[in-house]
Amino acid sequence: MGLTIYAYDQRGFGAAPHSGYWSSADTMAADLGDAIKATHTLHPGIPLYILGSSMGGAVILTALGKQDTTSNEHVSGVILVGPAVWGGHAMNPILSFLLWLGAHTVPANHLTDEGLRIKPSDNLPMLRALGRDPLIIKSSRTDTIYGLTELMGAALNSAPNLDRPTLVLGAANDELVPSEAHQSLLRLLETEHNAVTYPNGWHMLLRDLQAKIVWRDILSWIRNRHAPLPSGDGREPKNSK
Repeated sequence: MGLTIYAYDQRGFGAAPHSGYWSSADTMAADLGDAIKATHTLHPGIPLYILGSSMGGAVILTALGKQDTTSNEHVSGVILVGPAVWGGHAMNPILSFLLWLGAHTVPANHLTDEGLRIKPSDNLPMLRALGRDPLIIKSSRTDTIYGLTELMGAALNSAPNLDRPTLVLGAANDELVPSEAHQSLLRLLETEHNAVTYPNGWHMLLRDLQAKIVWRDILSWIRNRHAPLPSGDGREPKNSK
């Protein structure tokens, strides 16, 4: 089975304009909608699957969970990889308040993850390469971090409205998105979905040392979402209510 893959940098990230500055959840959702329409125009009649990892997963949930969206009809399925959903009611209210306060008092203050000892992946050579990549943001403005938490909350709020078949991939060793937040998402999803938690996986599932296992599961699900996944880690698909 052949695939044509398109990827783009979110506004404020990578090589996109205004690097380091947050746009908004609505803007990112609108950008995804435009990308879906453009891809459908280029490849009419070809099944279109959209995949979002971490923050990208939150963007997908926010965009396709909008009840007034016109993009859903072009999407055959959704793949969420370690979706960033640690926001809204899933976040500690004290931490949420502190982020709000910082965003509204010192928005340009830069924060890093130095000292947090968070391990996003077991693929150390890959992580070192990312550390040398000039397009990777090494520190974030306070208002950007607050904006991310707002996006994650919007993603959770929109999750019940998602109406496309969905594959949700999580990692037992995810140190960025708490298990409680991931489980909250699964409880909110009402669309047909298959959930997988990889016992040896980390947050960056697509770049981990066991990434090929994840890739094979994704390809298998695209071919036939009702078939058992090659890894054997998936559970039976849950039908919509």
